[in-house]
Amino acid sequence: MNGKCDGNLPCYSCASNELNCTYSAPKKRGIPPGYLEKLEKTNERLFRALSLLVNNVQGGDAAIKDVANQLNQLDSNSDEGRLLYDDSRWLLELLNIEDCVPSVRKRGRDEHSKDKDPSKEREGSSQTPVPESVEFRSLGPSSGFDDTFIANFERLQLTHSTFDVERWKNVIAPYSPKQMLDNFFIHIHPAFPMVNKNGMLAFSSAEAQKKTCRSCLYWTLVFIGFLYGLPGKYGDTKHSAQTVHDISISTLDCQHTVEGVQALLLQSLYFLGRGYWSNSWIALGNALHMAKGLDMNDKNVSGLSVIHRRTWKCCCLIDTIIAGRLGRLPQISYVEYFDDDEPLLSDEEMELWPRPGNINGPCPARTVTLFNAQCTLNRTANKFLTVTNRKDYPGYLSEQEKTVFLQTCVNELHNWFVTLPPEVSFQHLFNPDFVSPSILPHFAHLVLGYLTVVSVLIVAGATEVSPLLPSASGMINMCLNVVRNIHPYRKPLPDFEYFMTLCLTASMKLYIQTNRASSIADYEEFRSVVEYLKEFSSMWGMSSVSYQYFVNLMRKDNANEGFINSAIQDFFNKGCREAALLGQKLKADEIKVDGVWSSDLTRCKETTSIVMQYAGLQGIESVYLSELRERSMGKLEGLKVSEAKALCEREGKGFHNYGEPRTAAAERLNMAFDGIVDKSLELNHDTVMIVSHGGVISKFVKHVVDNGFQFSSSIKDSDIKVPHNTSVTTILVDKADKSGLITGFGDASHLGDNIKEVDQHEK
Repeated sequence: MNGKCDGNLPCYSCASNELNCTYSAPKKRGIPPGYLEKLEKTNERLFRALSLLVNNVQGGDAAIKDVANQLNQLDSNSDEGRLLYDDSRWLLELLNIEDCVPSVRKRGRDEHSKDKDPSKEREGSSQTPVPESVEFRSLGPSSGFDDTFIANFERLQLTHSTFDVERWKNVIAPYSPKQMLDNFFIHIHPAFPMVNKNGMLAFSSAEAQKKTCRSCLYWTLVFIGFLYGLPGKYGDTKHSAQTVHDISISTLDCQHTVEGVQALLLQSLYFLGRGYWSNSWIALGNALHMAKGLDMNDKNVSGLSVIHRRTWKCCCLIDTIIAGRLGRLPQISYVEYFDDDEPLLSDEEMELWPRPGNINGPCPARTVTLFNAQCTLNRTANKFLTVTNRKDYPGYLSEQEKTVFLQTCVNELHNWFVTLPPEVSFQHLFNPDFVSPSILPHFAHLVLGYLTVVSVLIVAGATEVSPLLPSASGMINMCLNVVRNIHPYRKPLPDFEYFMTLCLTASMKLYIQTNRASSIADYEEFRSVVEYLKEFSSMWGMSSVSYQYFVNLMRKDNANEGFINSAIQDFFNKGCREAALLGQKLKADEIKVDGVWSSDLTRCKETTSIVMQYAGLQGIESVYLSELRERSMGKLEGLKVSEAKALCEREGKGFHNYGEPRTAAAERLNMAFDGIVDKSLELNHDTVMIVSHGGVISKFVKHVVDNGFQFSSSIKDSDIKVPHNTSVTTILVDKADKSGLITGFGDASHLGDNIKEVDQHEK
């Protein structure tokens, strides 16, 4: 027990007598070393600053007198006085004055009483109002701390924010923040109209110096606008990404407000466009948590302001866009979307946009109409991604359930398209000969968003998309019409790369399925859209990654040499067409199938789906097993065969020395085959189809031969090798004793003469 009271624990006398212990002096007695010298320097510098203000500023004398009168009336210990001090601490750094007061959130008097009722607030722990520059979170009982913890500690974090306005101004020089704000409100704001435009444009330079959520939003807008530069030029992106990261951390430091949510949302879009996917996902998650903490998603709150309501809608929009780009589940469910459209505010809806060169005069922005349409479209996309981005899609759905689900999405999307208000309809953009003097960026955003949802439907396996597209080439034609006519000066939004990439992927799939004799490199419109990705990469770095991806696809040697374990092999080596031919043969031969098992890798599931579609087997449920995967190739994954061979030669190894051990892979596959046989016998199936990979099939055959199965007379042991894509191997199993006969191996007769020797690296 203390010999005397130290301001924290009761003194011996008070504790012994069970009396209240009140201590009003500071926590520690005495003056810290150097404190008086520091105080003298501070007073001297402040006095000089006031003298300069009086002598060099017109009306400075009167201003000082007015401040003195206000100061005399202000109680420095009041909440108002403390807040005023804290909000002005930035002046100390500006004047190069050392702060003599570590924190304005001082401890008050500590009272110790035998009255232990926690419901009674202790005077010493009374909560001091926290300024906007400090993050504030109320602490629940599970934290182990009360609110005095907040009053005594700054935010606990590994990465500390750097709020350096002067450095930021130097980064955007010679541009001014006002110019960059104008860029933001021209290009980005109409697609995501949540920011108080007038409030930001009126934001003073003094306010921008203080670290608050509002100033973090201000600088976020400035640096997004900075990428758009001036007409015909782009801003320097070298230092801006790190700056936006600093602003993002600073946003989390501040008291949470709607402006903080807006700042984080726009930062997540910025990071997405620049190709920093992890930062994008983290900023988005922080934005959504902050928004929900502010109850912005509560539909039952009456009288929500326009800004609050639109900000939550933008949370939904951006969440679905980023989740789609990253192939993840949205963090917001479609049931959390607001149902009502935004009212059409005439000054915002009819704001005029000048066309380049004043061709045909200005046109109305239609910002609100387009925003309402975008929100409805996005809700459909959210419902769709919630299903298709699951790790077990489509395995947890039967073929019939999958078909019904995809058709429901197609119908919902078609209904959205045909009910668009006439002033924002874009049916005319399907015409490849259409020429437009300009397409506003937020209108382009809506059109490309629609094409993206259609594209995901196609990639996910939807077949009846004719209500959404007039032809297989309609998608790429519309995409090309949009990107080459974006106004002003063809500077894209940060998510255009994602939209264009999905359009290219779906168009490639449709093209290969309908143009068997042609290469995708011969598809002129496809190449044109790819070139626009290259053009846009000068602003949004992720576009350069996608550009290189599609350039690699168009190299003909990729089609000739093939990829090891590459998910794009289906598209490029005509695997989809080969699967369709196999399905047609099974249907013509009237093969009855009772059950289907498949590897759960993407391209194998794609093959299974196409075969079943063309064989008329949609009513049968497919079972997708990870055990049927081919052997992982480790560091050889994704390399062309020639590249993999070269790597093996350099390292003095063979294919089998990389990735999953051969013995482990063989054991896994053998157990899978035995399990399928047992399950088929249990279900009394007569004929089952197993869809897997070439190396896997050859190992199946070796396994059953080792277990006593026989070859038919037409098959030799030397014939057993890695079979051609979509080739058929037939094994008869006796239900009584599980003995078997291999009656056919590697039958690719459905492919005609178009058969190429298969590399035997996995034999």
